[in-house]
Amino acid sequence: MNHHIISLIGPRCTGKTTIGRRLSELLDIGFIDLDTKLVDLYAKESGTHEPGPGAVLEKMGEPAFRQLEARALRQALAAKNNCILATGGGVVELGAHRRLLRERTKCVRLVVAPELLRERLAADPTHRPALLGDDALAEIEALIEKRESKYAETAHITVDCGTDGIELLAHRIQTVLGSCS
Repeated sequence: MNHHIISLIGPRCTGKTTIGRRLSELLDIGFIDLDTKLVDLYAKESGTHEPGPGAVLEKMGEPAFRQLEARALRQALAAKNNCILATGGGVVELGAHRRLLRERTKCVRLVVAPELLRERLAADPTHRPALLGDDALAEIEALIEKRESKYAETAHITVDCGTDGIELLAHRIQTVLGSCS
């Protein structure tokens, strides 16, 4: 099993990107944001730039979005150097993605209580479309429940992020990863 890539999975607003950037600094390795890679790939393939993955999702619809995400994921997993990979919240929707993350990365699942995720989502200016209904904020618990077993199946390690700060969380993950070597 090749673990030169450490992937971070979890629902929207768990801190995958922010913690991932800090963790990459602590470990002195590269950082890849799968959402950014996906938006860049969309722009390259379509000739149209969208401001973020939410806009791409709305434009393409979820099935086509997941296929684009699959291509972006395969590109990210082709990284030759050690890196942190922050994934999108729905990357676990496809079994092939779960398998790739489980087999080709050291996968860390970030867990945050639904009420805290709701607060973070409400405060986040990033456009995040609803996936189950009309309101992304109202669906957070249902979305977590829908994906819970998929996150659990994919992760090697689970870290409860609670209300701890980014620095503490990055150091905690670094410690947990070190003890798993």
